[in-house]
Amino acid sequence: MEEFRRSYNRLCEESGAEPQEAVLQQLHQLPKGGLDLTTQSLTVETCRALGKLLHKETLLKELVLSDCMLSEEGSTLLFQGLCANTSVQHLDLKGNNLRATGAEALGKLLRQNKSIQSLTLEWNNLGTWEDAFATFCGGLAANSALRQLDLRNNQISHKGAE
Repeated sequence: MEEFRRSYNRLCEESGAEPQEAVLQQLHQLPKGGLDLTTQSLTVETCRALGKLLHKETLLKELVLSDCMLSEEGSTLLFQGLCANTSVQHLDLKGNNLRATGAEALGKLLRQNKSIQSLTLEWNNLGTWEDAFATFCGGLAANSALRQLDLRNNQISHKGAE
């Protein structure tokens, strides 16, 4: 995973951004098969670099991004990278306050990704925007790989539940 760390550094530098020290530390002590960035406030630049790395990454099985205060742009960049990823099986996005753009990007991710089997979305706001939530649900309906989904506390209305 040292290569992953070096690539993260390089991508940040290429975009003119400083690599986040907390992310570098996690990448340095990366347990085999998993990356846990829980409670790390990820910048858009870090999300862009991670999205590019995740596009081709084949060793990570688990990605934990709970309570990372992902912005709409940051989450979209991450999800774009995960669309083509073939190794991540467990994705935890708990507590990121994902909104309309995030719900739409998740819908696209679910349509394209064939490896994610477990998705934790507890404590987001996916159901608040009905049209975006419908896009998410369309992606969910098209996905055949997902086996476990946690949507607790997402402001899903009765109409959204239908």
